[in-house]
Amino acid sequence: MNFEQFKQTDKLKDTPFSKLFHEARSSSTQYHNSTAIAVKLVDGEIKTHTVVKTQRGEHYHVRGTEWDGIVTLGMQPFMKTTTAKTRITRQLKQIVRHKKAIKA
Repeated sequence: MNFEQFKQTDKLKDTPFSKLFHEARSSSTQYHNSTAIAVKLVDGEIKTHTVVKTQRGEHYHVRGTEWDGIVTLGMQPFMKTTTAKTRITRQLKQIVRHKKAIKA
């Protein structure tokens, strides 16, 4: 799936971000406050790594790795699909822009 296809989809179920969304909306907020996933764009296709849960003050970064960026969602029980998709799209847009700037 590429970025344009992701923007056109209505559901997150069959996207690279379905696990991120599931963890963000169904995990307890007692110990963690957000979920994160590393993203890499390969020939325009979105590739993702394992979902990581983070605590307040904890940082998850990809500097010095093969990954292009990170997409995060705060823990929010019963988060709407549209809310998650808007947040993911905004972050993906920044990753795509950054990747294009590096190539230029």
